[in-house]
Amino acid sequence: MKNDAEFLKGVYAKAEALSKEKEKYKYNKYIKYSSVAALFILIPILLLQNIINNNEPSPIEQPSPISQPRTTSFGNIDYSFSNAEYILKGSVVSKTSDDDYVELKLSIDEKLFGNDINNEIIAYGSKEIVNFLSDGTDVVVFLYEQDGDYFIFNDSEGILIEHLPNTYIDIFGNEYSIEDITKNIDRSR
Repeated sequence: MKNDAEFLKGVYAKAEALSKEKEKYKYNKYIKYSSVAALFILIPILLLQNIINNNEPSPIEQPSPISQPRTTSFGNIDYSFSNAEYILKGSVVSKTSDDDYVELKLSIDEKLFGNDINNEIIAYGSKEIVNFLSDGTDVVVFLYEQDGDYFIFNDSEGILIEHLPNTYIDIFGNEYSIEDITKNIDRSR
């Protein structure tokens, strides 16, 4: 037969096990009821969104026009606005590509930010931007200067291509008017 100490030890162990099981049951009950409550909230929201969106034309029926190819990239063009030494509006006169980089000859129409610069400059960038540019393309470029040479800031993120008259598009598909660009420059400086 068990003595009193062993008997009490067994009773306390059993009580502790029952207590843990009761807490587990409460937790599972809480999860179950909160899941049901979330469904009661989410299902009407999804139904309402579907009803509202059915009144608008489907994007499949009317695709938005895209004049330039878009690529996926990781980064933030705001970094280019705040750290580029020059932000210039101009057009591509010619492009020459090498194995490692592309050399762009740019005709500068307007200096949006930076020191005075020649009306025609050579800028270097990564080879991937060749696919997006052709001679005569109007662009806004973000440049930095190193040893007298100009380089496109953050490669493809450092160039905006004219999408519509006075509207430029970045590599992420964001559109900027000249006013938007000057506001971004003022805000980031």
